[in-house]
Amino acid sequence: MKLYVYTVLAFLALIPLSVSASEWTNSTLDNNWNNLSNWNPPGVPSGPGSSALFNGLGTPTVNITSDDSVDSVSLNSGIGYTINSAGGTLTMGTSTA
Repeated sequence: MKLYVYTVLAFLALIPLSVSASEWTNSTLDNNWNNLSNWNPPGVPSGPGSSALFNGLGTPTVNITSDDSVDSVSLNSGIGYTINSAGGTLTMGTSTA
């Protein structure tokens, strides 16, 4: 029984952690990336394992008002988005916008 438990735990350790995806909604209509209410689920995507998803909800203009970082940004809507620096920078993986 102990060998089975250790085998299962070793296997689970090999499974990568899931990426936390947040979808842009701009529900407050202020275009502010750093406003947690503009994301679904509520909360700004930030840090390792985070991902920002743009599916055509909200406006195509996004303002970065304070420094933040995400692992990835996905544009799935066919809409061109503009990401502006409004006092902050956004680091995506190893790139900065």
